[in-house]
Amino acid sequence: MSAETFAVNQPPNAEVRIRQFLDLSAEYLRLVPPRTESPLYFTAENEDALASLREGLLAHVLMRKFITKGESVYLPRVFEALLEDYKDSIPADLARQLRVYMYELSAALKKITEHGVQYGINGADAVSDRVMLDRYLNGRLLHSDHDKWQQADSSAFRVMLGSWLSTRAEFRDHLQNSRHNVSFAVGSYALFPLPPES
Repeated sequence: MSAETFAVNQPPNAEVRIRQFLDLSAEYLRLVPPRTESPLYFTAENEDALASLREGLLAHVLMRKFITKGESVYLPRVFEALLEDYKDSIPADLARQLRVYMYELSAALKKITEHGVQYGINGADAVSDRVMLDRYLNGRLLHSDHDKWQQADSSAFRVMLGSWLSTRAEFRDHLQNSRHNVSFAVGSYALFPLPPES
C-alpha cells in the first residue's frame, strides 16, 4: 500500500503545528503501552483484551494523523515546519541532526505504511495489517461500509491484531523520539513556551 495523502485544514504556522503535534502525540503515548509490555490476544472471552482492542483502535486513529501525508501533524511535516520557520534560531549542527532524523523517520514511516504482514481475506488478494485496520475502522466503527464490515469480521482480522501490536509499539518509539527532538529544539532555543507536560 502506498502512503495515502489526505487534505485537512493546516495550522497557520509552525508554532501551532508543533503545539498540535505535542498535544496529539501525548494522547497517543498515554494510550499505547511501551514496547516492553506483553501483547494481549483477542478473544471474545477475554474482556481485558477487548478493552485493549478498543484502546488500540483509538490509538490507530491517532497514529494515522502522524503517518498520513497531508495531515497537520504528519511527522516529517512537523520537522519541516520547525526547520523552516525557526531556521534563524536553531544552530546549524542541530538543524543537520534534525534533518537526518527526519529522513530516517520518513523511511521508518514508509516501512510502517507500505510493508507489514500480509493477510488473505475470504479468498481475496492479500492486504497489509494497516489496510485491515482501516477496513475495520471504516466497516465497523466510523462508517457502515458493507464490504469492509464483512472483511473486518473475518478470522484473518483477529489473527492480524497480534502483529499490529508490534507495529503500534514500534511506532510509539518513533513518536516518543520525535516528541523528544521537537521539544528539545523548541525548549533549548526558547522558540516559544512549551506546555507544562511537554
